[in-house]
Amino acid sequence: MNKLSFKEIRFPVLVVLFVLTIFSSCKKEDPYIDPNDNPGTGDVVIVAEETVPSSGGQVVVSAPGNPVDGMIINVPSNSYPDARDFEIQTVEITSHNLGDHFNPLTPLITIGNGGGYSDSLMLVTIPISLPEGHFAMGFYYDDLTGLLQGIPVYELTSNSITLAMRHFTRGSDMSAVSSSTKSNKSIASTCNLLISSDSISKLMGIPIISTGFKPGIDDFEFPNYGSYIAPGGHCAGQSISMMWYFYEKKLYNSPQLNGTYQLLDSLWLDNPLYYRWASVVQRDLDWKGDMQRLLKKIRITDEYHYLSWLSFAYSMLITGHPQYVGLTSLTGGHAILAHKISPTKGILYVTDPNFPGEEREIKFENDKFSPYNSKQNAEQIDSSSYTGVGYTAVSALIDWEQIGKRYSEVLDGTIGNNAPNAFPEYTIWVNDEKWQKLTDGFISKSDTLNFVVECPTAENPKVVDGKKLTSFAIFDVTGERIDYWFPNSFQSVIILKPGVNKLGFYIDGTRNNYYYPGTQELKENFIDFKWFEVSSNNLSLVFDPNPVSGVEGEQTVVTVVTGGTTPSNPKYTWNFGDGTGSYNSTSGSVYYTWASAGTYTITVSLYDNATNTLLGSATGTATITGESVSGYLNDLQQSESFSCSFSVAATTVSKKLGTDYDETLYLGYGCANNEMKWNGTHFSYSRDSTWDQGSWEEKAHSSTSFEGEISEDGQILKSFRGESEYFENNNHTGKRSSFSLSNVQLTEVVKHTAFNKWISTEYRYEAKGSDVQSHVSNVSYSRFLIYAYEDYDEFSIKSLNYNDPVSTPGITISFISPAPE
Repeated sequence: MNKLSFKEIRFPVLVVLFVLTIFSSCKKEDPYIDPNDNPGTGDVVIVAEETVPSSGGQVVVSAPGNPVDGMIINVPSNSYPDARDFEIQTVEITSHNLGDHFNPLTPLITIGNGGGYSDSLMLVTIPISLPEGHFAMGFYYDDLTGLLQGIPVYELTSNSITLAMRHFTRGSDMSAVSSSTKSNKSIASTCNLLISSDSISKLMGIPIISTGFKPGIDDFEFPNYGSYIAPGGHCAGQSISMMWYFYEKKLYNSPQLNGTYQLLDSLWLDNPLYYRWASVVQRDLDWKGDMQRLLKKIRITDEYHYLSWLSFAYSMLITGHPQYVGLTSLTGGHAILAHKISPTKGILYVTDPNFPGEEREIKFENDKFSPYNSKQNAEQIDSSSYTGVGYTAVSALIDWEQIGKRYSEVLDGTIGNNAPNAFPEYTIWVNDEKWQKLTDGFISKSDTLNFVVECPTAENPKVVDGKKLTSFAIFDVTGERIDYWFPNSFQSVIILKPGVNKLGFYIDGTRNNYYYPGTQELKENFIDFKWFEVSSNNLSLVFDPNPVSGVEGEQTVVTVVTGGTTPSNPKYTWNFGDGTGSYNSTSGSVYYTWASAGTYTITVSLYDNATNTLLGSATGTATITGESVSGYLNDLQQSESFSCSFSVAATTVSKKLGTDYDETLYLGYGCANNEMKWNGTHFSYSRDSTWDQGSWEEKAHSSTSFEGEISEDGQILKSFRGESEYFENNNHTGKRSSFSLSNVQLTEVVKHTAFNKWISTEYRYEAKGSDVQSHVSNVSYSRFLIYAYEDYDEFSIKSLNYNDPVSTPGITISFISPAPE
């Protein structure tokens, strides 16, 4: 363990610190220390006891011979609402194990005044003897956790250091650290100060000092666009909140900050809890006049640039934590976070709320920061040149306890609801036959809905029918805006998809004197973002296939297809029409066994099981036979190839020439390699292909599709419909054809082929002459030619002759099953 050793100690003081190296962050597997480890005993030297009234004053140490003799605490008027009793104690440091970069210049100084933050900046001047070539800095030391925090250096001379601070409280007393670690501790809230120095040349010789904070992981994922309560931006609230989370949560193995509460990566609005947190913290910050004077000093004083540069390097080296950066320009201020520094290269690496996920740089040259270009908020058009870059530390100037309280409101979902820094309250109204409040899980009777958002405290409302309305937008789960906005009525309309719709509502409002950059249009500021599930109760359901075919006593699969999005917790209620009652399932596909042959009516209803709301229903038919499907059908369903052709004498006509041509049409469709798909007694096939013809980059294209149904005994082709088209020479020539068949009797023909002498079974039908006509319908045929001079001719059917003795018209159908192995 790393230790500080003391003498003249009167009561136990926990004095364990952790080693902090140049290249590591300050992550602790167990950040707490057993209170019984290494207690010291001895006397404490009390060097000052003084009461400062609310009107302000000074606490001056008069302790001749003590190293802090002449120390002064300046407390401005109205810093505290009441008088404060200050007590200052010292304990000499006799040894430490914090490495070569830590060189204590004073005793451990303990200051108590009852705790809490001052409303004004307090300056604490402490006598030191600064070694030549050294830089000195003040640190809070938490004796319960062993953690150190830097304190801004307001002024540094060879014989004194002046620190800028607003509290004298132990860090763990105002943090989110579990109170269980403080059991048996009744010490009044105090702070411990350490003043340490390091050789500037040694400090500036370090290549890189990193805290482990990573943009894209430890920052917020949303840009600093500002909000209704912080319309100019919330850069400080954003920077401070992510610094607080890293210090108080991430180092204790909590999840990364970035994306924790975000559903959609593509939608920056979709993190209202953290967005509101940043805005509320921004409003909680109370920058008084003396704070403004400090920031002005940062901007205009070159010496402070040098002090800040050294403070960033030394504090990140000693503490391992990111540091808050205050930026100033002639026109305003900005806040960012420093997470890494390269003393040898002269680069401060920062995270800017205007550019989430990016690592940016500030150069330090000739003992001065180069201007840093950024914006006061992410919507600003032109960048500002920030000439002041000031070290603002972690908790010395910021109300750390208040940030933790606001984070508790994030966890319980109330952030932004509590005065005085609260967002306006609102109500979303939906018109579904009548106006009513929108609730999560809302079921609509219609597929078209109107919405308005009532916001009684909006600064610039649109008053419609006595309601004060504000603007809003609606998004779907892809991050796309899906509403149609009517500005005159402040209404939005959406069309619901069948089933469950997840809708994201972005609520915003305008504030007086806040405009979009470069315009006189009032800026719409973030109020909230909230997801709702809204369902339509006219969800379409279709049985597939319909009718369902099965055999008595055997399991039959029954499937219903939903024409929309099913709820996350669906319930299907089935009735299979055989008098056995209703059955529930969570799937749209079930197995059922009918005990007897017959034709049955099937019904199914889909409910949202969470609300037991009916969303849709369907009716279908089941045809159940008294015996197993015939061997014919079994073999057909194993067919390896299929063909169907139709030939007939025809008269075609040329559209270009108006001339009749007699010809025999041969129309056919087929497939091989078991590409045909079966679904019960239904079969189908579809293929589309394009290929090069070799010369002049010409293309050819062919497509064929067909579908049909076989009788349950496998003897009859009940229906068939085929279509094909073929184009070549880049669509300059081609033909299209289609026809339908019905009720064609199939007969079995066994034949052999010469290929490997295997035998296959072919189910075949052939018909000629007038017998063909009763089976054929919907015959379509055309061919066309586009000539080089772009003249076009097309031939199409004028008439069909089923009794032509020369052409011998006919039908040929073949299902060929594979050879037996």
